[in-house]
Amino acid sequence: TANNSKSIPIYFGGSHKEGIFKCFVRKADGIIEEDLSLFNEYEEADNRLLYHITQSVRNHGYNRVKVVTSDTDIFINLVHHYHNWQVLGLKELSLTYGSGSNQRIIRVDRIADTLPSQLSLILPTLHALSGCDSTSKICTKLTALKSACTDI
Repeated sequence: TANNSKSIPIYFGGSHKEGIFKCFVRKADGIIEEDLSLFNEYEEADNRLLYHITQSVRNHGYNRVKVVTSDTDIFINLVHHYHNWQVLGLKELSLTYGSGSNQRIIRVDRIADTLPSQLSLILPTLHALSGCDSTSKICTKLTALKSACTDI
């Protein structure tokens, strides 16, 4: 695709009004339609996003993915899954995080490439133990990370 952002397809997860299991795409011509190849029945939005990335890389051949969110759980999962997507052909994975003057673009691919592979594998567990969307923390993130790094 050209460098013009209007020529790049943009995917949107379904809403409660439209059906949470659907995924829509805005194509280069501006038309928005449902992408039936990305339909799934995951109730948790984080899981739907991971499924959509996997299918987009595997079935549509996309090698660059940009995720827009302010959810730390998603960041952790993106780092954790990056190397699996890289095997499928993903070359660049970035995350736009925050809003307004606090908005940042984070290159998830570069972060994942610098972490020891064992740490990437246990990152979701460390995040869950130190508090995430669905769990209370039993230790701080720094404590969990230090403990994991001594064993790696």
